[in-house]
Amino acid sequence: MKQTTALAIALLLAGCAAARPEATLTFSGSEPRVETWTPVVVERGHLHADLALYPCPRSGVLQITDSMKSVAGPRAATSSDQMGLLLGGMMDRNCAQQYGPAYGGPEHLVLWLIRLGGEPEKPQEAVILDFPRLKADETERRFENGSFAAAWERPPKRVLARLERGWVQVRRLGPSRYDFEIFLILAPVEGGGPSTQVVSRVEAAAAPQ
Repeated sequence: MKQTTALAIALLLAGCAAARPEATLTFSGSEPRVETWTPVVVERGHLHADLALYPCPRSGVLQITDSMKSVAGPRAATSSDQMGLLLGGMMDRNCAQQYGPAYGGPEHLVLWLIRLGGEPEKPQEAVILDFPRLKADETERRFENGSFAAAWERPPKRVLARLERGWVQVRRLGPSRYDFEIFLILAPVEGGGPSTQVVSRVEAAAAPQ
């Protein structure tokens, strides 16, 4: 990951509300509401819902092991792969403990829908959608159950609900610019209770890499 992405996200969240992209989310279920949230799109990024640290330390470790693999050559690839898995697993656990669940990755497209609040403003809750990236020749794909992940965190780092069923239509509007048509049913992860429906239509550009 490059620092340009971190800077773009920081500027987006720090900027005035009028300059931010907006997304209207309609919640139905236990707490019906219609609110305007802030969308953030990241390609090939590894982030956490509170955006507290970017790039994630795990990304740097895996880049190092990938470099070692290319330098060592094919005969050493197996051992470096094992090192990458070992270090990656350790970093996954550390990331989850310190920053909450991680989303995205080298071949992922992630849409963050964030409700900001407080002074200074910071994420109060987030709906995160994690997809495989569209192929180079794809302009549109419909993602159904099992082909993407979605989670609702409130506060960030605490998963309140995960995808039960739903779909998202993703359209590429231009270089790194996307349209998302969203219908989600999110089921609580603890204690049972009713599911929550989330509907939105979002247009946003990915943070620069």
